[in-house]
Amino acid sequence: MAFKALTISLLCLLAVSGLAGAVLCRDDAYNPYGGGIVHGQVLGFNWFNELIPVVWAEVSAWRDGELVAKAYSMAGGHYEIILPVGWYTLVVEEPGYKTVSREIFVSSGSSTAINFVLELSMEPIHKPKPKPPTQYRVEVGVSGLPEKVKAKLYVDGAVETELGTGETCKLSFENGTQHKLSVTEMLEGNGERYIADQPSITVSAEKIHVFNYRAEYFLRFTTEPEGLSLPSTPRTGWYPAGEAVTTPTAPILLEESPVVRYRFKAWTLDGKELEGNPAEFTMNSPHLLKAVYSKEFLVEVSSPIGEAEGSGWYPAGSTATITVQPSLGFWVKQVFTGWTGDYVGRNPTATITVNKPMRIVATWTVDYTPITLICIAAAAAILTSTVLILKRRRGSTPPPERTG
Repeated sequence: MAFKALTISLLCLLAVSGLAGAVLCRDDAYNPYGGGIVHGQVLGFNWFNELIPVVWAEVSAWRDGELVAKAYSMAGGHYEIILPVGWYTLVVEEPGYKTVSREIFVSSGSSTAINFVLELSMEPIHKPKPKPPTQYRVEVGVSGLPEKVKAKLYVDGAVETELGTGETCKLSFENGTQHKLSVTEMLEGNGERYIADQPSITVSAEKIHVFNYRAEYFLRFTTEPEGLSLPSTPRTGWYPAGEAVTTPTAPILLEESPVVRYRFKAWTLDGKELEGNPAEFTMNSPHLLKAVYSKEFLVEVSSPIGEAEGSGWYPAGSTATITVQPSLGFWVKQVFTGWTGDYVGRNPTATITVNKPMRIVATWTVDYTPITLICIAAAAAILTSTVLILKRRRGSTPPPERTG
């Protein structure tokens, strides 16, 4: 009896340790498509007080009073049962033995070992032994795909069906056989793709498995106008769904030549302007990212005489006002005659459209009219004065005396 008590204590300790491992997963997030494996050994004492494996013992899993799954101990008393995520009551029954039960928790992807030791009930056996199942069941599902997108399910390389997110397929296989289950590894189209985390598995016993897909989206980058060379650009390519992306800092000015340059306006995502430089966004769909610049031209206005106004950088297609004084000087006048170069006109103030780099020069001529008039007036005045002086002299001279 001491040996029996010690044996039961050791096996119970193993069982409790397996259960403790399950309880540690209690805070795991539930996965409606996930599940775990519960396995172990069913042992019992015979009439000779020997601890032996119990074969074909019924192991059933109950939740909220309903039967969820059932398995049987096989050779060596070993059993294995596949259960979805949740709390269960495991019940082990075998005619001639006392029924044993235990509370367990199954988390997604867990493997919990629980052993059972049965004691003789000392009661007559009332029911025949059930026949063990000849097949095992496998339930397969898919998650992570958008609506209307489905993945092909292959069984041993042959297409079995197509599954979308939330859909399942139940398969049955003969005991003792092994099979490869796989899905389409990658589904791609219109700048988005879905990649299976584990595209294939091998099954040989009951199993619940969900093939999970993760989404990736394509980011395309360009400049406006196209072809601008930036020192640093965002990475073009595939990004995991939900990943945050930060653009590099775009240069405020890009010089094409001494007379042509580009000024940064904004980052745009799918045509919508983003805030800031650098800017941030999330890869929640395929995106087109642009660094938008405006083109500017240099207008150079010069004059050999006086000062011309209007020089500077102007956005392409904008207007510029150029001006110069129409005349300079007093005695000898410098008179504006017109503009030459990339603009031709005669008005000293003109409005021009800037659609290219422009060099504009004011032209002048010398006007001698003022000083000529002054000279003529002076000559006339001198002549008039001379005539008057001569007349006065003639009037004051006495006539000559007559003789004889």
